[in-house]
Amino acid sequence: MKSIRRYIALALMMVMCFCMIGCGEKDAFYGKWAYSHDTEKMIAQFKTGGKVTYKGTEYSYVENNGVLEMTSANETLNYKYMWDGDVLYIYEPMTYYYQGEGEADGLVGYWLAENGRSNYEFTAQGTFREDSYIPGYYSVNEENHSIKCVYNDQYFDTVIYYTLDGNTLVVEYPWPMVKMK
Repeated sequence: MKSIRRYIALALMMVMCFCMIGCGEKDAFYGKWAYSHDTEKMIAQFKTGGKVTYKGTEYSYVENNGVLEMTSANETLNYKYMWDGDVLYIYEPMTYYYQGEGEADGLVGYWLAENGRSNYEFTAQGTFREDSYIPGYYSVNEENHSIKCVYNDQYFDTVIYYTLDGNTLVVEYPWPMVKMK
């Protein structure tokens, strides 16, 4: 009789442990996320069952080798991501257009974003200016289509990914996100 009670007690403890594990967070993305520079405004909420609300739109999502594939009824977003401790970096794309005369010669030149505010200016000497006032140096890795931006001042060095097609430049910039409390 004592052994039956022990087995029952052990079984109940195991069931309780499985319930607590099952009711917890499902993956590292789970929860509400905000940009690190504005921790009060929710940008994404990852839910159980592979669902996410991202910038107000409902998506289903899957993670695939460093890419979040988010699918809604109207669109599919494929965003690179990476972790740095508890910080989630999501690489959001933005399209820029060459502002010089004729065709762009690679990255060199002035590029204005489709929003009309953001911009990059890359020189042949390896310097750049972001948003007209943030200077630094850059190097290009053509193998993985990335640009390493080394800022002169308060910003951390950043690797951005790019696609260049004539006078159109798409930049995937890493936006740091933190879990909301």
